[in-house]
Amino acid sequence: MMISGLGTWLPNMQESGYGVSSAMIFTMTLAVGQMTGSLAGGYMVDKIGHRNVLLTLLGTGAAAFVLLSLTGSTVLLFVLIAVAGACTAGSQNLINPYITMFYPSDIRGSGLSIAVGMGRIGSITGPLLIGWVLMTNMPAQLSFLGFALPCITAFCALLFVQEQYGTEVQKGRLRKVKEAAAV
Repeated sequence: MMISGLGTWLPNMQESGYGVSSAMIFTMTLAVGQMTGSLAGGYMVDKIGHRNVLLTLLGTGAAAFVLLSLTGSTVLLFVLIAVAGACTAGSQNLINPYITMFYPSDIRGSGLSIAVGMGRIGSITGPLLIGWVLMTNMPAQLSFLGFALPCITAFCALLFVQEQYGTEVQKGRLRKVKEAAAV
């Protein structure tokens, strides 16, 4: 929802008083932030673990969206859009390998496909919600609050993930392979 919604909405920033060039630079800033977040997040996963990186990205993303709703400074807007891009795409690109830890290898593809398929609901509803927000003529700054909600929801959901089950699935699968090899 955050990635598709932002990509749809940022070009419309011209309706909020920004020029066409600023609106396009906002979109480019988002893309640079998304690439940076994915690469830096991938690097940090090796250092502090998937869950910690994801919680940091989602929490920072929510804070960036709240701050975006409060700022009027164009420079700060660019910085916060880059941070929001890093946090949204970074978390999206890191959640898929994290999900695979919880499935045995023989059904890992199916489990990941179901999770990604559920994520497509947000890809569909994100632009629809942005269209609705644009129809209400809500100020652009307040619109950013709507993007904080998926970050907060994902952050809270991730707090309930019990990682020991993921590692137990992998350990159990490895034990079965070793037992089969021994026979």
